[in-house]
Amino acid sequence: MFSFFYNICLMLLGLLVMPKFLLSWNKYKGTILYRLGLKSPNLQLSSVHVIWIHAVSAGETKAAIALVAQLQQTFPDAQIVISNTTRTGHMEAKKSLPQAKAHIFLPLDFSWIMSVLVKQISPRALFLVEGDFWCHLVYHVKKIGGKVVLVNGKISERSYKRFRFFPFFTRRLFSLFDLFLVQNDTYFKRFSHLVDTHKIHITGNLKWDVTPDLLSLSQKNDLKTQLKLANKTIILASTHDPEEKWLLEKLDILWQLFPTLKVLIAPRHPERFQNVSSLLQKKNYSYALSSNPSQITGDEQVILIDQMGQLIKLYQIVDLAIVGGSFITHIGGHNIFEPVSVGTPVLFGPYMHTQKDLQKQILQSQSGLEITLDSLVEIISKLLSFPLSVFSQNSSPIQGAAKKTIDLLQNVVELKA
Repeated sequence: MFSFFYNICLMLLGLLVMPKFLLSWNKYKGTILYRLGLKSPNLQLSSVHVIWIHAVSAGETKAAIALVAQLQQTFPDAQIVISNTTRTGHMEAKKSLPQAKAHIFLPLDFSWIMSVLVKQISPRALFLVEGDFWCHLVYHVKKIGGKVVLVNGKISERSYKRFRFFPFFTRRLFSLFDLFLVQNDTYFKRFSHLVDTHKIHITGNLKWDVTPDLLSLSQKNDLKTQLKLANKTIILASTHDPEEKWLLEKLDILWQLFPTLKVLIAPRHPERFQNVSSLLQKKNYSYALSSNPSQITGDEQVILIDQMGQLIKLYQIVDLAIVGGSFITHIGGHNIFEPVSVGTPVLFGPYMHTQKDLQKQILQSQSGLEITLDSLVEIISKLLSFPLSVFSQNSSPIQGAAKKTIDLLQNVVELKA
């Protein structure tokens, strides 16, 4: 009966979001049959030891990198399946986790769809990275005897309140989990009001365990030559609408002070590349596309990074990074540790509520600054006029989350080590 009403609720929700879905058709084009369960993913699993890792988007996928490395050491016979919700997550998974046996899109959580998919994969364990709690997904994994674990867990204040508002649903869903491995004490306290505390453990943030791919000096020079970067360069990374517009309006003032300043813009989602290109045209900025290096002259004000998976390289050749998703209220920030991990100072906005640990670490280590749009011009002017040594490069996050996670997983995951 519960499953029936849950399916009905999903259908009603689908009708409500249909207009938004149609407006964002390009975002789902080519994957819609998989998402609707009308086309089965190409799974060639030869092992009975399958670990299924679900990560919503690129950030969660990056957090899973260190975990996957530990899993392969601990369970060498296991095969790993990665599922994502967004296209950016799927692309990141294929790039950063090529050792996975399969990379798939997670379909809609209707019972008849999930039942078929779970039987196809037959996971011995399902690890949800950070969140994305789907009832039928979890239920059918448990039904075939698999373990379900939240890893690198987090829960926003808004989600916490929603789960508390529907206690019947929450108890039914979270009772299916074997472990909740959360990032910090704040999330521990929130989950402790929703589930038995003996299931909850603090393991730290997996993102701090990811070792960046460092470029050699020659590789840095080659990339600078390709993009024709010869002067001070700033990157606006992981931006959302309307952050590009707001930040460019402020940079207009900076260009008057620093005419040779180069700005790279890397939107968070690939479906927005065209929108940002149109914005640059409308505002009469001189720009080029990173995907077309032959057209880059070196005289452009802006280079639009219209390729995914480039950030960690670009952070290593710029003077300063401004990470988006932090100047608008509904996102809550992105990974500000990534530029710091390769020695590049970072600036970010005041809305970092989903990245509190990273925010605290960066501020304490003096590796970055929290700014507002109003203070952006003054702060960047100072940073470009004087050496960036005002920042400390002694960022030392607490690592070891992957090891703690594996140690706890071995107590519940029934795989041959």
